[in-house]
Amino acid sequence: MRMLCACVKRFVRRTEDGENVHTNKHINSSLYSIRCRQMTALPYVTWLILCSAPPYIKPLDKSVNLVQGDKLELTCTAWGNPTPNITWIKNWEGESEELTTVEPRILLGSDGKLENAQLNITGVTYDDYGFYTCNVTNIYGTVQSTIKVRVKGWLKFI
Repeated sequence: MRMLCACVKRFVRRTEDGENVHTNKHINSSLYSIRCRQMTALPYVTWLILCSAPPYIKPLDKSVNLVQGDKLELTCTAWGNPTPNITWIKNWEGESEELTTVEPRILLGSDGKLENAQLNITGVTYDDYGFYTCNVTNIYGTVQSTIKVRVKGWLKFI
């Protein structure tokens, strides 16, 4: 039997009680439903479709200027399916290091969706000057965005 459908694509998420909540907002890059009505008197049929997606990242600003002692706050906005992993890399003068929370003034946190999406450094110093790269990876690939962080000293008036 051939079915003709007038389909509308809507994003969907499941609540804790298992009910579907439909919305036109972007909730997840990979889960959406198609609701079709047969061209007969039968009710609507809804299919949930789970798609795999490579990681995507919203580009960071090109640069930021700070004064010694300021707080650096960067957020890596990303999505994909499966959920991507985020790492932060600092590059300066040919050296590169993955940032971790070993140093107490460096904090990697969640943006509510992804672990390590936020990078906060309190009390920045000249040593924090450099290029900071957000790497976003899942099994389908890796994307990255880089921002240049400049740190200047306090101006002293004589």
